[in-house]
Amino acid sequence: MSQQPSYPTARRIAAIGTFDGVHLGHRAVVDYLVEEGTRRGLVPAVVTFSSHPLAVVRPERVPLALCTLEQRILRLNEAGVHDVIVLPFDEKLRRMTARDFIAFLHAGYGVEAIVLGFNNSFGSDRLKEFDGYVDAASTIGVEILQAPRYEYSGFGEASSTAIRHLIASGDVAMASRLLGHAVSLSGQVIGGRRIGRTIGFPTANLQIDPSCAIPAEGVYACRACVVGTDKDSAGFVPSFATATSAVAAPDAVIDATADVGADGVKVVLVVDATADGSTVSAAAGVADADVPPVSSVPHVPPVPDEGADSSPSGFRVLSDLPCYPAMVNIGRRPTVDSSAKPQLTVEAHLIGFEGNLYGSRLDVEFLHRLRSEQKFDSLASLISQLEADKVATLQCLSAPSITD
Repeated sequence: MSQQPSYPTARRIAAIGTFDGVHLGHRAVVDYLVEEGTRRGLVPAVVTFSSHPLAVVRPERVPLALCTLEQRILRLNEAGVHDVIVLPFDEKLRRMTARDFIAFLHAGYGVEAIVLGFNNSFGSDRLKEFDGYVDAASTIGVEILQAPRYEYSGFGEASSTAIRHLIASGDVAMASRLLGHAVSLSGQVIGGRRIGRTIGFPTANLQIDPSCAIPAEGVYACRACVVGTDKDSAGFVPSFATATSAVAAPDAVIDATADVGADGVKVVLVVDATADGSTVSAAAGVADADVPPVSSVPHVPPVPDEGADSSPSGFRVLSDLPCYPAMVNIGRRPTVDSSAKPQLTVEAHLIGFEGNLYGSRLDVEFLHRLRSEQKFDSLASLISQLEADKVATLQCLSAPSITD
């Protein structure tokens, strides 16, 4: 970030962190943030990062992601966060002390109070004590608040690390309880060997981002939603990594009204700027009153067009999409693949769906692990088991929500 951003048009109270998964522990912090914002007359905001800080600090230890950046923003919006400020975690940001970072947020984004989780820390000096942050902020005029600790009854701390372990073991039900929403994956449907259609169970082979946390090998009862085939399809979720070339390029700002279940919810996205530092005028649809002078914004990527079949910001609303019960197999298909090194695949059979899914994107919610992957002696035995899996899947989807 080559220059100080200028976006203090609102008085904000902020929480800082990666918020991967936006789980119940995060929600406790956000609830406190929103409550304090209301009490103090400050706009609730979350400061997060476009990539995990460990990608810069310790690249070999970057954890698998529980959700995409788009999903993170959407869930924070749904939780009542008005502004989401997304910063690129680069070497310059890494070298900022806690006091420097607080000053950066105060001057650039009007942050007057910061909410810390019980184990929250930031800054190159890695202050360990809450009082250290209070002292660092006091000279700037920023107040530091401590959110209450959250523990899930009968389990303990709801953390991203614990949830990743649960997903890796296949316990998607418990992971979903800690998340407060279903474990999910999203991927494009790609070509496969088309064996499933020959036995009455056609499957969609999903191309999954390898940086995502994928459940253990096995068969799962799921819900699959068909998102669409291109940017014009209903409910398309634009990727900030692909919708604009500015994501890797200091101090760019997107400010879009993202009406996701609540009026006036906004998203502020700050990314690296264009290499030449060029400037462009604010994109259509951006609220002029909240946009700093163009001179202070090196680049403003376009805001997705509004359309009759999509939410104003381009975020999809799950209830608006065609969704189906689905049996999902994660594994190496030992019954039909005898190769020496079979590839891990994620295959979904959408119960009741008829048509072509190639090129579409599926959003898959994992509800329950039915069984481990097995090698069957014959296709007849495999078909018999798939019929049983279908019955079990339909039963799972008719049961009360696992996150209730």
